[in-house]
Amino acid sequence: VLHVLRPCGAQVGSLHPLYAFGTAIADPEVLRGVHWCIEGDATAKHVAHRLIGDLGGHVSEIQPEHKILYHAAAAVAGNLITGLISVSFSMLAHCGIAPDQARAMLIRLSEGVLQRIKAEGEVVALAGPISRGDTAIVAQHLEQLRTLPAVYETVYRSLSLELVALARRKGAAPVTALANIEKLLQG
Repeated sequence: VLHVLRPCGAQVGSLHPLYAFGTAIADPEVLRGVHWCIEGDATAKHVAHRLIGDLGGHVSEIQPEHKILYHAAAAVAGNLITGLISVSFSMLAHCGIAPDQARAMLIRLSEGVLQRIKAEGEVVALAGPISRGDTAIVAQHLEQLRTLPAVYETVYRSLSLELVALARRKGAAPVTALANIEKLLQG
């Protein structure tokens, strides 16, 4: 939308922080270390680099045609993770576990996984039944999930297919077991 300003001599660009602004921030220090994506005219990008540098942030440049996919990736990592965690809380509620207890249990687990991903990458951090090629456990998960609202099984199947791909890259599980798990998940 800013391109209409170019005929007036303006240099245009955009900068987007990878930070979740659920509410207004009182302390700009929260932006220290945040990653930002920028694009635009050379002068606008130069100004963005300086501004982000003053905030102690990190800059990546992106082509305009990739901005929507970039934003979708940010939504998955920053927003959909909230929905994923909410689904897991609800699953524990079906087990009779109180919300506060579920939150304490699963947040600790998720924080540990995120720390492993940060330190070693998602392939090395992968753990659990798919990582081991445990077809029987995955089948039991799917059987149990069929008794709950469809969203739980849909989330499990969709994300587990990505885990099969990661497990193949990891190379720790038998290839045939991963193929069987993939068939289960697609069925």
